[in-house]
Amino acid sequence: MNMPLRNVCGELDLDSVIATPELSRRPPRPPDHAGENGALVALAEEIATSPEGILQRLVEWALELCAAHSAGITLVEQGTDGKPVLRWRAVAGRFASHLGNLMPRDFSPCGAVLNDNSPKLFVHPERHYSYIRQLEPPVVEALLIPFCVGGEPVGTIWVVTHGVHRGFDAEDLRVMSSLAKFAGAAYQVVYSLAALKEAGHRKDEFLAVLAHELRNPLAPIRSAVQILRHEGTPTAALCSAREVIDRQVGQMTHLIDDLLDVSRISHGRIELRRERVELAEVVRSALEATGPLIESSGHRLDVALPPEPILLEGDPTRLSQIFSNLLNNAAKYTERGGQIRLAAEQAGHHVRVRVTDSGIGISPAHLPNLFKMFTQGEHSIERAQGGLGIGLALARSLVEMHGGTIEAFSAGPGSGSEFVVRLPVAVEAPRAEKPAPAAGSTARADAALRVLVVDDNQDAADSLSALLELMGHEVRTAYDGLEAVAAAGAFAPDLVLLDIGLPKLNGYEAARRIREQPGGRDINLIAVTGWGQDEDQRRSREAGFNLHITKPLDPAILERLLVRSPSELRVR
Repeated sequence: MNMPLRNVCGELDLDSVIATPELSRRPPRPPDHAGENGALVALAEEIATSPEGILQRLVEWALELCAAHSAGITLVEQGTDGKPVLRWRAVAGRFASHLGNLMPRDFSPCGAVLNDNSPKLFVHPERHYSYIRQLEPPVVEALLIPFCVGGEPVGTIWVVTHGVHRGFDAEDLRVMSSLAKFAGAAYQVVYSLAALKEAGHRKDEFLAVLAHELRNPLAPIRSAVQILRHEGTPTAALCSAREVIDRQVGQMTHLIDDLLDVSRISHGRIELRRERVELAEVVRSALEATGPLIESSGHRLDVALPPEPILLEGDPTRLSQIFSNLLNNAAKYTERGGQIRLAAEQAGHHVRVRVTDSGIGISPAHLPNLFKMFTQGEHSIERAQGGLGIGLALARSLVEMHGGTIEAFSAGPGSGSEFVVRLPVAVEAPRAEKPAPAAGSTARADAALRVLVVDDNQDAADSLSALLELMGHEVRTAYDGLEAVAAAGAFAPDLVLLDIGLPKLNGYEAARRIREQPGGRDINLIAVTGWGQDEDQRRSREAGFNLHITKPLDPAILERLLVRSPSELRVR
C-alpha cells in the first residue's frame, strides 16, 4: 500500500487533500430550482439597489442553497510588500468572525484553485496547509469555485463543512458554479463603485487644493485695490482699472465658492444655519454681490418687493446665494443694456420671487435639463460669458433644502427668461425688545485697533497690513506660526487675522497657543485662509477661532470685523 507523501514539516502533499472526483461519485441531492431561482432574483435586485453589500448577500445565499456551515468570497489583493495576497472579503456562517482574514496567494487552497482556474474539493486541508489548523471550527470539506473578470481569475467563492455528516456533491458544484458567474459580475460592480468613490475623493481633494491656490493670489490683489481707493484723488483711467480688477476678483471668488459647493451638495455636506430673516435683507445681500456685474453690463435693474416685511426661516447666506446666482445668470445671458427685474409677492404661506430678463432666452429643448449640473445653453463665439454650468444647479439644490421649488420659463431664443422661486414664509413671532448693549461692547468704527496680520504669503500680509494702516489702525505683521505666537504675546492685539497654512507652526496650533497666553481669550481671532472645506471650518472652531473666512477678504467683511467684539463673532 502506498503511503501519502509528507514534506519535512510533516505536511501531506497537495494531491492527498484534494478529492474533487468524489463530487461525481457521491449520490447527488435533489436540485432546488425554485430556491436557486429565488436567490438569483434577489441577488439581481440587490445589485440594482444596494450594490455595496452584494458580495455578502451572495455568500449568505451560497450558505443557504448548499446547506453549508460556512461560506465566503476570497479576492486577490496587493499586499503591503507589493506581492499578491488573498483576503476573505465576505463571510457567512460559523466563519463569520474571520472576515478580513489574509492568506498567502502562493500557498493556500484558494491559490491552488486560481492557479488551475478550476473547482476543487478539499478534505481536511490542514493536513497540507498546516496554518489552517488555527481556524475554528476545523474545516472538514471545502468546495472552492474560481470566478474571472476579463478571462483572468480574480477570486473564489467557497462553502465549508465543519462536520462529517455533510459532504458536498455534484449538485453543490452546479449551484456554486452558477453563483460564481454572478460573483464575477458582482466583483466588477463593487470595484467600479470603489473606483468611482476614490475618484470622487480625489476630486474633492483637488478642488480644495485648487481653491486654496487660487484664493491666495487673489488676497493681495483685493487688498491692493482697497489701498488704491484710499490714495488721494485718482485719475479716471485709474478708477476704471481699479473697478475692473475688483469686479473680476469678485467673479473669480464666486466661481471658486460655487466649485466647492458642488462637492459639498453632492456629498450632502452643506449644513443650513437657519434663523429668521427678512426677504428684503436677503435680496439686498444678493444685489450687493451681483451689482457690479449688472452695472458694468449696462443693464437696467428693477426691484419690486411688498411694503410689508416677509419673514423666511432659513440660512441667510444660502438664501442670498440663490438670488445672486439667478441675477448673475440674468446679467451674463442678457445683451448689454438689457432689462432685469426682481419682483416678490406673498401668496398664503409662501412667497414667489420672480427674476426676469430680456436676454437671449432658452430653447424648449434645453428647459428640461436646465437645472442639471454642468448644463449650459447654446454657446457662440459672440457670447463668451458662459460660466461653468453649475450656478442654476446649486440654486435648485439650495431652494429644495429650504423646502421650496424653482422653475424656469422662456418663450424661446431671443425672448428672455423667467425664473420663479417659491419659498415657505415663516410664521411671524412677536418682536422681542433688543437688549441694551453691554458695557465695553459698543461699536469701534472710529477707534484705532491693534491688529496682527499673519500670512506666509508676504504680498498678502504686507498689502493687507498697508490697507489697515491707511484705515488708521496700528498693525504688526508675522510670516510664520511661531512668529505669530510671539508677536501676539508682545503686541497684545485686539484683532488677529491668521492664515492656516503656515510654516513652523500651522494656524490651528498657533491659535491655541495665542488663546493660552495672558489676555488671549479677549482677542478677536479670525482665520483668513484659502482652505474653506467643512472640515477646515470644524478645525477652526476647535482651535478657538471666532470666525473662519476664506480668501480674498471682502472689504465689507473687514469693516465689520473692525467694529465687533469677540462675543459677537462665531465661526462660520
